[in-house]
Amino acid sequence: MNTPILFLHGFPFNGSLWKPQIEFFQDKRIVLAPDLRGHGSGPKENKPWMLLDFVDDLHELLVKAKIDHVTMCGHSMGGYIALEFIRKYPHMISSLILVGSRADADSNEMKEQRHKVLERIRKEGIKGFAADFSKTVLSDEKNEDVKTTVQQMILKNSPEDIMSVIGAMAARRDNTSLLKEVTCPTMVVVGADDKVTSWGVNHSMARRITNCQFAKVPHAGHLVSLEQPEKFNALLDTFLNFHTLDLKELADGYTSSPFALQH
Repeated sequence: MNTPILFLHGFPFNGSLWKPQIEFFQDKRIVLAPDLRGHGSGPKENKPWMLLDFVDDLHELLVKAKIDHVTMCGHSMGGYIALEFIRKYPHMISSLILVGSRADADSNEMKEQRHKVLERIRKEGIKGFAADFSKTVLSDEKNEDVKTTVQQMILKNSPEDIMSVIGAMAARRDNTSLLKEVTCPTMVVVGADDKVTSWGVNHSMARRITNCQFAKVPHAGHLVSLEQPEKFNALLDTFLNFHTLDLKELADGYTSSPFALQH
């Protein structure tokens, strides 16, 4: 039986971010795409939160579902959580996919930026934040339907929960040193136009993982799985089936080897 795949969405979205992937993979394997803590219908108790609280939520979910190992695919914040999960439960991860994410902790500059966002949400609510953030996470070639979908996901969260999640991300540890200990087959995917975590950051992370493939997807921003679902699904499907990518066979614009970049 194919290994189940657990999709972890980024901040401040929910499990519906993975709708194109759920529809593509649901007939091939067990697919889990939960709303994470503080997002959508996810758990909201026991504030303040740390990323380990998200890890415990996921472990409980897998235990209840009687799933002992998964392919874990984490986008942005979901990637932060995936690295914390593999630190605590490495035996439960058969393969790992990191999408538009990073392993290092917030710099002081980033913490200041998060504080400014907190202050804005505290004073104004989340409507303005949702409008601005939806522009940041999409490429310049975005369409209005995708933009509306992204804003609707953000607006399903409460201001208080968003602020609590921001605090958890700001307090996360630096997992750069963990990357060399990741031994499972891994793929790092990033949109070529990602303005949140650049392809350079993702490429650097991929180079620190021993058994890792890297792909930069053109015409996509931070939400590569939503903006380019067919290309993204092809990458994941090939990786999951073979754990070795011949990216030339998938589409022009991908990398032709793990670390050879196509501009």
